[in-house]
Amino acid sequence: MRRVLVGWLAAAWSCIGMSAELRIDLPKQVTVEQSRVRLGQVATITGTDLEVVRQLVYLPLGTLSRGQQPHNLDRQQLSRWIRSTTNVVVDRVIWGGSPQTTIVLQSTAVRATEIETAARQSLEAWLAPRSDRHEIRLASRLSDLATDAGEVHLQGRLNPADIPSRRMRVWVDVVSQGRPVQSIPVSFDVRAYRSALTAGNAFPAGRIDKKQLVNAEVEITALAGEAVTAEGGVGESADEWRTAQSIAKGGALLQANVGVAPMVVRGDWVEVISRRGGVSIQGRGQALQDGSVGDAVRIQVHGALGSLVARVLDKGRVEVLR
Repeated sequence: MRRVLVGWLAAAWSCIGMSAELRIDLPKQVTVEQSRVRLGQVATITGTDLEVVRQLVYLPLGTLSRGQQPHNLDRQQLSRWIRSTTNVVVDRVIWGGSPQTTIVLQSTAVRATEIETAARQSLEAWLAPRSDRHEIRLASRLSDLATDAGEVHLQGRLNPADIPSRRMRVWVDVVSQGRPVQSIPVSFDVRAYRSALTAGNAFPAGRIDKKQLVNAEVEITALAGEAVTAEGGVGESADEWRTAQSIAKGGALLQANVGVAPMVVRGDWVEVISRRGGVSIQGRGQALQDGSVGDAVRIQVHGALGSLVARVLDKGRVEVLR
Protein backbone atom coordinates (compact mmCIF):
# COMPACT_ATOMS: atom_id res chain seq x y z
CA MET A 1 0.00 0.00 0.00
CA ARG A 2 2.84 2.36 0.88
CA ARG A 3 4.56 1.71 -2.47
CA VAL A 4 1.29 2.46 -4.27
CA LEU A 5 0.91 5.78 -2.39
CA VAL A 6 4.49 6.79 -3.17
CA GLY A 7 4.00 5.92 -6.81
CA TRP A 8 0.77 7.90 -6.94
CA LEU A 9 2.46 10.97 -5.38
CA ALA A 10 5.33 10.74 -7.87
CA ALA A 11 2.87 10.59 -10.76
CA ALA A 12 0.90 13.53 -9.33
CA TRP A 13 4.10 15.56 -8.91
CA SER A 14 5.02 14.75 -12.49
CA CYS A 15 1.62 16.00 -13.67
CA ILE A 16 1.96 19.19 -11.63
CA GLY A 17 5.43 19.75 -13.07
CA MET A 18 4.10 19.32 -16.58
CA SER A 19 1.17 21.65 -15.90
CA ALA A 20 3.59 24.30 -14.54
CA GLU A 21 5.98 24.06 -17.47
CA LEU A 22 8.03 27.24 -18.02
CA ARG A 23 10.22 28.05 -21.02
CA ILE A 24 12.59 30.97 -21.62
CA ASP A 25 14.05 31.58 -25.09
CA LEU A 26 16.93 34.01 -25.58
CA PRO A 27 17.64 35.60 -28.98
CA LYS A 28 21.22 36.16 -30.14
CA GLN A 29 20.69 39.90 -30.05
CA VAL A 30 17.90 42.24 -29.01
CA THR A 31 17.47 46.01 -29.25
CA VAL A 32 15.64 47.90 -26.50
CA GLU A 33 14.31 51.46 -26.64
CA GLN A 34 14.57 52.37 -22.96
CA SER A 35 17.56 52.24 -20.63
CA ARG A 36 15.53 50.49 -17.91
CA VAL A 37 15.38 46.87 -19.08
CA ARG A 38 12.94 44.10 -18.08
CA LEU A 39 13.20 40.41 -18.87
CA GLY A 40 10.18 40.48 -21.16
CA GLN A 41 12.05 42.89 -23.45
CA VAL A 42 14.96 40.54 -24.04
CA ALA A 43 13.44 37.03 -23.86
CA THR A 44 10.38 35.08 -24.96
CA ILE A 45 8.68 33.56 -21.90
CA THR A 46 5.96 30.90 -22.17
CA GLY A 47 4.30 28.71 -19.60
CA THR A 48 1.06 27.40 -18.21
CA ASP A 49 1.20 29.42 -14.99
CA LEU A 50 0.22 32.92 -16.10
CA GLU A 51 1.16 34.51 -12.78
CA VAL A 52 4.71 33.16 -13.02
CA VAL A 53 4.98 34.25 -16.67
CA ARG A 54 3.74 37.74 -15.77
CA GLN A 55 6.22 37.95 -12.89
CA LEU A 56 9.13 37.12 -15.18
CA VAL A 57 7.99 39.37 -18.02
CA TYR A 58 8.14 42.40 -15.70
CA LEU A 59 11.26 41.30 -13.83
CA PRO A 60 13.73 44.27 -13.83
CA LEU A 61 17.20 43.43 -15.13
CA GLY A 62 18.81 46.81 -14.50
CA THR A 63 19.60 50.07 -16.28
CA LEU A 64 21.88 50.36 -19.29
CA SER A 65 24.22 53.34 -19.43
CA ARG A 66 24.45 55.30 -22.64
CA GLY A 67 27.81 55.18 -24.32
CA GLN A 68 28.51 51.68 -22.99
CA GLN A 69 29.26 48.77 -25.27
CA PRO A 70 26.33 46.35 -25.87
CA HIS A 71 25.66 44.25 -22.75
CA ASN A 72 25.94 40.43 -22.91
CA LEU A 73 23.63 38.28 -20.79
CA ASP A 74 23.89 34.45 -20.64
CA ARG A 75 21.67 31.74 -19.18
CA GLN A 76 23.80 31.26 -16.05
CA GLN A 77 23.67 34.96 -15.16
CA LEU A 78 19.95 35.06 -15.79
CA SER A 79 19.35 31.91 -13.73
CA ARG A 80 21.18 33.37 -10.74
CA TRP A 81 19.23 36.61 -11.04
CA ILE A 82 15.85 34.87 -11.22
CA ARG A 83 16.75 32.65 -8.25
CA SER A 84 17.82 35.62 -6.09
CA THR A 85 14.88 37.91 -6.91
CA THR A 86 11.87 35.57 -7.35
CA ASN A 87 10.41 32.34 -5.97
CA VAL A 88 10.54 30.63 -9.38
CA VAL A 89 12.20 27.17 -9.33
CA VAL A 90 14.92 27.83 -11.88
CA ASP A 91 15.88 24.13 -12.13
CA ARG A 92 12.51 23.41 -13.76
CA VAL A 93 12.93 26.13 -16.43
CA ILE A 94 13.32 24.87 -19.99
CA TRP A 95 15.88 27.00 -21.81
CA GLY A 96 15.75 27.60 -25.53
CA GLY A 97 17.24 29.80 -28.20
CA SER A 98 20.74 31.18 -27.83
CA PRO A 99 22.85 30.45 -24.72
CA GLN A 100 23.71 34.17 -24.65
CA THR A 101 22.02 37.35 -25.82
CA THR A 102 23.49 40.75 -26.64
CA ILE A 103 21.38 43.72 -25.50
CA VAL A 104 21.74 46.89 -27.57
CA LEU A 105 20.25 50.19 -26.34
CA GLN A 106 18.58 52.15 -29.12
CA SER A 107 18.75 55.90 -28.61
CA THR A 108 17.62 59.19 -30.08
CA ALA A 109 20.21 61.91 -30.64
CA VAL A 110 19.27 65.40 -29.51
CA ARG A 111 21.48 67.81 -31.45
CA ALA A 112 23.29 70.63 -29.69
CA THR A 113 21.67 73.06 -32.14
CA GLU A 114 18.22 71.87 -30.99
CA ILE A 115 19.14 72.49 -27.35
CA GLU A 116 20.45 75.97 -28.21
CA THR A 117 17.29 76.79 -30.18
CA ALA A 118 15.01 75.80 -27.30
CA ALA A 119 17.05 77.91 -24.86
CA ARG A 120 17.26 80.88 -27.24
CA GLN A 121 13.51 80.88 -27.93
CA SER A 122 12.73 80.86 -24.20
CA LEU A 123 15.14 83.73 -23.52
CA GLU A 124 13.78 85.73 -26.47
CA ALA A 125 10.23 85.29 -25.18
CA TRP A 126 11.31 86.31 -21.67
CA LEU A 127 13.13 89.44 -22.85
CA ALA A 128 10.41 90.61 -25.28
CA PRO A 129 8.12 92.32 -22.71
CA ARG A 130 11.09 93.59 -20.68
CA SER A 131 13.08 95.37 -23.40
CA ASP A 132 12.60 97.38 -26.57
CA ARG A 133 15.46 95.60 -28.29
CA HIS A 134 18.09 93.07 -27.33
CA GLU A 135 21.04 91.05 -28.60
CA ILE A 136 21.91 87.57 -27.36
CA ARG A 137 24.93 85.37 -28.10
CA LEU A 138 25.56 81.79 -27.01
CA ALA A 139 28.20 81.60 -24.25
CA SER A 140 28.08 77.82 -23.56
CA ARG A 141 29.74 74.91 -25.33
CA LEU A 142 26.98 72.39 -26.02
CA SER A 143 27.23 68.75 -27.08
CA ASP A 144 24.75 66.35 -28.65
CA LEU A 145 22.74 64.33 -26.14
CA ALA A 146 21.74 60.67 -26.51
CA THR A 147 18.45 59.79 -24.84
CA ASP A 148 15.85 57.02 -24.89
CA ALA A 149 14.36 56.29 -28.30
CA GLY A 150 10.98 57.86 -28.91
CA GLU A 151 9.45 61.32 -28.87
CA VAL A 152 11.68 63.91 -27.20
CA HIS A 153 10.44 67.30 -25.97
CA LEU A 154 12.67 70.26 -25.06
CA GLN A 155 11.43 73.05 -22.79
CA GLY A 156 13.50 76.08 -21.74
CA ARG A 157 12.92 77.92 -18.45
CA LEU A 158 14.46 80.78 -16.48
CA ASN A 159 14.63 81.45 -12.77
CA PRO A 160 11.51 83.47 -11.78
CA ALA A 161 13.73 85.81 -9.75
CA ASP A 162 15.96 86.69 -12.73
CA ILE A 163 16.36 90.26 -13.95
CA PRO A 164 17.95 91.24 -17.28
CA SER A 165 21.72 90.93 -16.94
CA ARG A 166 24.73 90.61 -19.22
CA ARG A 167 25.12 86.88 -18.55
CA MET A 168 21.92 84.87 -18.33
CA ARG A 169 21.32 81.15 -17.92
CA VAL A 170 18.44 79.15 -19.36
CA TRP A 171 17.69 75.59 -18.23
CA VAL A 172 16.52 73.23 -20.98
CA ASP A 173 14.49 70.30 -19.65
CA VAL A 174 14.76 67.16 -21.81
CA VAL A 175 11.67 64.95 -21.62
CA SER A 176 11.62 61.58 -23.41
CA GLN A 177 8.30 59.73 -23.74
CA GLY A 178 6.86 61.88 -20.98
CA ARG A 179 9.71 61.10 -18.57
CA PRO A 180 12.21 63.80 -17.44
CA VAL A 181 15.69 62.81 -18.55
CA GLN A 182 18.01 65.72 -17.90
CA SER A 183 18.17 69.50 -17.42
CA ILE A 184 20.89 71.28 -19.39
CA PRO A 185 22.16 74.78 -18.44
CA VAL A 186 22.70 77.09 -21.42
CA SER A 187 24.38 80.48 -20.90
CA PHE A 188 24.06 83.56 -23.12
CA ASP A 189 25.77 86.93 -23.31
CA VAL A 190 22.93 89.47 -23.34
CA ARG A 191 22.59 93.17 -24.16
CA ALA A 192 19.05 94.53 -23.65
CA TYR A 193 17.83 98.11 -24.04
CA ARG A 194 14.66 100.05 -23.27
CA SER A 195 13.44 103.60 -22.68
CA ALA A 196 13.72 104.62 -19.04
CA LEU A 197 13.81 107.77 -16.93
CA THR A 198 17.28 109.24 -16.45
CA ALA A 199 18.69 112.23 -14.59
CA GLY A 200 19.12 115.29 -16.82
CA ASN A 201 21.47 116.67 -14.16
CA ALA A 202 23.14 115.10 -11.16
CA PHE A 203 20.66 114.49 -8.33
CA PRO A 204 21.64 114.40 -4.66
CA ALA A 205 19.72 112.08 -2.37
CA GLY A 206 16.29 113.56 -1.71
CA ARG A 207 13.53 115.05 -3.83
CA ILE A 208 13.50 114.59 -7.60
CA ASP A 209 12.54 117.47 -9.85
CA LYS A 210 10.25 116.30 -12.63
CA LYS A 211 11.66 118.88 -15.02
CA GLN A 212 15.09 117.33 -14.67
CA LEU A 213 14.03 113.86 -15.84
CA VAL A 214 14.85 112.68 -19.38
CA ASN A 215 13.29 109.66 -21.08
CA ALA A 216 16.19 107.94 -22.86
CA GLU A 217 17.29 104.50 -24.04
CA VAL A 218 19.45 102.71 -21.47
CA GLU A 219 21.12 99.33 -21.36
CA ILE A 220 19.07 97.61 -18.67
CA THR A 221 21.41 94.61 -18.56
CA ALA A 222 24.12 96.91 -17.14
CA LEU A 223 21.95 98.18 -14.28
CA ALA A 224 21.99 96.93 -10.70
CA GLY A 225 18.20 96.69 -10.58
CA GLU A 226 14.97 97.37 -12.44
CA ALA A 227 14.76 100.74 -14.18
CA VAL A 228 11.93 103.22 -13.66
CA THR A 229 10.02 103.82 -16.90
CA ALA A 230 7.60 106.56 -17.86
CA GLU A 231 4.84 103.96 -18.19
CA GLY A 232 5.55 102.24 -14.88
CA GLY A 233 6.39 105.13 -12.58
CA VAL A 234 6.62 105.16 -8.81
CA GLY A 235 3.96 107.78 -8.04
CA GLU A 236 1.31 109.85 -9.76
CA SER A 237 3.76 112.58 -10.69
CA ALA A 238 7.54 112.70 -10.88
CA ASP A 239 7.85 115.71 -8.54
CA GLU A 240 6.49 113.51 -5.72
CA TRP A 241 9.46 111.15 -5.94
CA ARG A 242 12.66 111.13 -4.00
CA THR A 243 15.79 109.03 -4.31
CA ALA A 244 17.59 107.30 -1.49
CA GLN A 245 20.92 107.64 -3.29
CA SER A 246 22.52 110.32 -5.43
CA ILE A 247 22.21 109.86 -9.19
CA ALA A 248 24.88 110.95 -11.68
CA LYS A 249 23.92 112.94 -14.75
CA GLY A 250 22.50 110.55 -17.34
CA GLY A 251 22.06 107.80 -14.75
CA ALA A 252 18.91 105.69 -14.80
CA LEU A 253 16.43 105.81 -11.93
CA LEU A 254 16.09 102.42 -10.23
CA GLN A 255 12.90 101.12 -8.64
CA ALA A 256 14.82 100.03 -5.55
CA ASN A 257 16.19 103.56 -4.92
CA VAL A 258 13.20 105.71 -5.85
CA GLY A 259 10.03 106.08 -3.82
CA VAL A 260 7.11 108.40 -3.37
CA ALA A 261 8.16 111.46 -1.41
CA PRO A 262 6.09 112.04 1.74
CA MET A 263 3.71 115.00 1.87
CA VAL A 264 5.80 116.44 4.70
CA VAL A 265 9.57 116.04 4.75
CA ARG A 266 11.71 116.47 7.84
CA GLY A 267 13.33 119.94 7.85
CA ASP A 268 10.74 121.49 5.51
CA TRP A 269 8.69 124.50 6.53
CA VAL A 270 4.99 123.69 6.58
CA GLU A 271 1.70 125.50 7.02
CA VAL A 272 0.36 124.82 10.52
CA ILE A 273 -3.38 125.01 11.25
CA SER A 274 -4.70 125.09 14.80
CA ARG A 275 -8.44 124.89 15.50
CA ARG A 276 -10.03 125.68 18.83
CA GLY A 277 -13.77 125.81 18.91
CA GLY A 278 -14.83 127.80 15.88
CA VAL A 279 -11.52 129.64 15.57
CA SER A 280 -8.86 128.56 13.06
CA ILE A 281 -5.33 129.93 13.38
CA GLN A 282 -2.70 129.49 10.68
CA GLY A 283 1.01 129.77 11.06
CA ARG A 284 4.32 128.24 9.99
CA GLY A 285 6.44 125.58 11.54
CA GLN A 286 9.27 123.19 10.74
CA ALA A 287 8.64 119.47 10.35
CA LEU A 288 10.71 117.25 12.61
CA GLN A 289 9.57 114.02 10.90
CA ASP A 290 8.56 112.73 7.49
CA GLY A 291 4.85 111.96 7.04
CA SER A 292 2.22 111.02 4.50
CA VAL A 293 -1.44 112.09 4.52
CA GLY A 294 -3.05 111.09 7.83
CA ASP A 295 0.25 110.52 9.65
CA ALA A 296 0.98 112.22 12.96
CA VAL A 297 4.28 114.11 12.91
CA ARG A 298 6.10 116.39 15.31
CA ILE A 299 6.59 120.02 14.31
CA GLN A 300 8.45 122.93 15.86
CA VAL A 301 6.65 126.27 15.88
CA HIS A 302 8.67 129.44 16.38
CA GLY A 303 8.34 130.67 19.93
CA ALA A 304 6.97 127.42 21.34
CA LEU A 305 8.82 125.81 24.24
CA GLY A 306 8.46 122.31 22.85
CA SER A 307 7.32 120.46 19.76
CA LEU A 308 3.70 119.92 18.75
CA VAL A 309 2.01 116.89 17.27
CA ALA A 310 0.11 117.49 14.04
CA ARG A 311 -1.71 115.41 11.44
CA VAL A 312 -0.62 115.71 7.80
CA LEU A 313 -3.45 117.11 5.69
CA ASP A 314 -1.80 117.66 2.36
CA LYS A 315 1.52 118.51 0.85
CA GLY A 316 3.17 120.99 3.22
CA ARG A 317 0.03 121.38 5.41
CA VAL A 318 -0.59 120.00 8.90
CA GLU A 319 -3.21 120.40 11.64
CA VAL A 320 -2.26 120.50 15.31
CA LEU A 321 -3.67 117.63 17.36
CA ARG A 322 -2.53 118.72 20.82
